[in-house]
Amino acid sequence: MTLSDGTQFLRLRRRYPRAEQWGLYAFADPLQPARKVPVFWLPTATRRVIRARCTMPKPRDGMAPLNLSAFKADRIAAIGVDNIPVVMMKGQGST
Repeated sequence: MTLSDGTQFLRLRRRYPRAEQWGLYAFADPLQPARKVPVFWLPTATRRVIRARCTMPKPRDGMAPLNLSAFKADRIAAIGVDNIPVVMMKGQGST
């Protein structure tokens, strides 16, 4: 599904071992054109991974919370069967 901020989102209820062999959470819908289907890579499939722990911000005077949509990049979010959210962003030629 696509979230209101444009982020592509995938939530898996089970694992897909054949897709995981290719470094993917799951295979894309074969009925969709390849260039229009988001690819949900496993975090271990990319070279550049930043692990971050995010919490809800405490309200502060003059500071607006930073939303995922503030990053001007293509965003893909996935939650696997382990319930660990993964967000991938790609912009300006880098992932």
